[in-house]
Formats: sequence, C-alpha cells, structure tokens
Amino acid sequence: MMKELESLRDEAVAAAPPSPRVDDGFEPAQGEMVAVLSMDCVAGKVMRLPADGDETYAVRIGSGEIVQLGRLDLRPLVRFEPSANWQEVPTGAALPAGLDIKVDLKTGRRVARLPGTKEATSTALIVRS
Repeated sequence: MMKELESLRDEAVAAAPPSPRVDDGFEPAQGEMVAVLSMDCVAGKVMRLPADGDETYAVRIGSGEIVQLGRLDLRPLVRFEPSANWQEVPTGAALPAGLDIKVDLKTGRRVARLPGTKEATSTALIVRS
C-alpha cells in the first residue's frame, strides 16, 4: 500500500507543470524566507547573499541542509491560510504540516484543507497496474 502511495506521489510530481523561471527582478534579502522552485517549492531561509563575482545564494531548506541556488530558483514565499473548505494551493505556497491535500495527476493542480473535515459523499478509487 505504501509503495502504491509513493508511486502515485511520484507520478503527480512528474505530471505537474514545471514552475516558471522568469527574471522578474526578485532579489531576496539575507534572513528572508523564500520558495525554492527547483525543489518543488520547498521553503528555505536565505543564509548568505552572493559575494562579488558569485551568483549563488546559500539557502537553508527544511531538512536543515544548506544548498547553493541561483536567483531564478528563488521566489517570495506565499502564505497559505488553510480552512475547512478545499482551496487551490498557489505556486510557491508553504503548507503547514498535517493538511489534507489532493493533486490532479493530469494538471498538477493542488488543493488543500484542514484535516478532519467530512465531505458530503466520499468515493475511493484504487488503481492497480
């Protein structure tokens, strides 16, 4: 069962449209929380700004690891306020732990809500290959 869930998650990540890397002039500040696009929107904290001649930022991600990333991989962190209703998760949003999350495997669209909310009807689909 766990392998099936992991497989579905991997398929959803692969099916999700790539995050755009557009030079919009965003310049993160030291200590700022940012979304890391190249890591499927993992949140991180900018630990070091680029030095002269260097174009990479040192960013501490959630696991505690410090990674070197270019400016185009970083975006302002978008706050997501969960509720009892399903809401679309904006690109770059940091999600609190424990939410109910659904991913459309065809489009990559993600929705989330607070856990424990009952739906009027529920259905289950088990796909076996």
